[in-house]
Amino acid sequence: METVGTLKTVTIQAGAIKTMVLKTMAIKTMVLKTMAIKTMVLKTMAIKTMVLKTMAIKTMVLKTIAIKTGGFHRPPSP
Repeated sequence: METVGTLKTVTIQAGAIKTMVLKTMAIKTMVLKTMAIKTMVLKTMAIKTMVLKTMAIKTMVLKTIAIKTGGFHRPPSP
């Protein structure tokens, strides 16, 4: 009877090990998800920098337009 009890505890331990493995698998998937979220955040950061660059380009264009119009502080030529 004792051997049966030990076999049961062994199988229970094996089950516990399996659940542990499954938990570590779940943790790994969680880590992968957070990694994916980080890459998403990095992408959005890159998009933000892109937007900032386009903003800078727009201001550059506005400055060139101001230069083309001859500036507003220049007195009219005779």
